[in-house]
Amino acid sequence: METDADQPLGIPALPDTTAGQGLFHELDTLLRSGVHVQAAHPEQQHLMPYLRKNEAALIAFYRDWHMGAQLQHRHEEPHRYYFLEPPASSWAQAGAAFQRELEAKHIIVAMLLCKVFLIDLQKPEFESVPALMHLLEREYEDYRDGLFRKLAQVMDKRETQLDSESVQKLVGQCLSLFKDLGWLCRTAAGGWRVLPALDRIRDLYQNEIRAMPDRFKAAS
Repeated sequence: METDADQPLGIPALPDTTAGQGLFHELDTLLRSGVHVQAAHPEQQHLMPYLRKNEAALIAFYRDWHMGAQLQHRHEEPHRYYFLEPPASSWAQAGAAFQRELEAKHIIVAMLLCKVFLIDLQKPEFESVPALMHLLEREYEDYRDGLFRKLAQVMDKRETQLDSESVQKLVGQCLSLFKDLGWLCRTAAGGWRVLPALDRIRDLYQNEIRAMPDRFKAAS
């Protein structure tokens, strides 16, 4: 019978050592790559029983073996998501490993998705970038106009220089980036699903977001 002493150094002990190590390494790779982990993500659901059962041990592991990094979560089930927060005292060394810096244009698109899908509609799926833009034109004209306006500002362009095609291309690039962060995922039909972890944008960039006028309208 295996004991805690038989476990590789630093890896939380599990009843099933072989299976536990595999799940640990998969979870650890995601977290240290800046990915947010949640039950709402179909490709991460198999990790959640392990994470929930060993949450205290994992918190201790990252605190003791990764310069005081913090395994944190936001919200309650079924919207809970987990991530690694770098320690403030070691931000320069650890931050790059656990978090990815986003540009202003990425923040704008992320906040738009938050407003439309997590707050207003509370229906987190859309078929494609063109379908998203059509939704904005049909139901959220203020948001669409604000999106063009804010993107033009941060990209140092005139609003008239941004056409629908270039904005759709940028939005598509943002969706791919957010997918890598665990903020979005693809649906079985090939569309997009906005995940609860997209809400993390409001933690990471609260100062930048406070400076954005509500509903993406220009300040009067």
